[in-house]
Amino acid sequence: MTSFSCRIAGWPLVSCVAIGLCVAVGCGRRGPSVEMVEGLVLMDGEPLIGASVGFAPISPDQGLHAVGLTDAAGEFRLTAMRGGAAGAGTAIGDYGVIVSKMLSRDPESKEPVAKPKPGAVVPKLVRPGNGMMDYIVLVPEAYGDATTSGLTASVKKGVNKVKFELRSDFALPSAGTPAQPSAARRP
Repeated sequence: MTSFSCRIAGWPLVSCVAIGLCVAVGCGRRGPSVEMVEGLVLMDGEPLIGASVGFAPISPDQGLHAVGLTDAAGEFRLTAMRGGAAGAGTAIGDYGVIVSKMLSRDPESKEPVAKPKPGAVVPKLVRPGNGMMDYIVLVPEAYGDATTSGLTASVKKGVNKVKFELRSDFALPSAGTPAQPSAARRP
């Protein structure tokens, strides 16, 4: 009986030491240091609903890739892709920004795709073939690449609010002509 009671008596001491270590050094992963980034995406002056927004660091040694999804008001919050908490933001740095939105479509569908407004490049039906699903591009493809979107943002300490105003007639620049950069506006 004595040895059994000694083991039980030692258990609270071990527990206190383990809990103390967790408090002192932290339990589990904390993730990267990030700053809140929230924003608004408009296309032709209207909120862009259900679009993916991506931030790609301009310098490979500064920043973290991050993504967000616009809601019914065209608003989003970023989440860092390497261990960031959902909606918490991304690391301080300068970023190239991409925005994309596509819908999949059954290749056998006979339903017509909506006609674009005059001068607009979307919506656009893409038929990759080889048994792959067709899809409809709803944001000009030039916005889907950080090197052609012309969209940039700087994340600084604190809460960062950005606004991107897209145009449905935005096209890839012609060969040899870079896209005109457009920094995010602060609302």
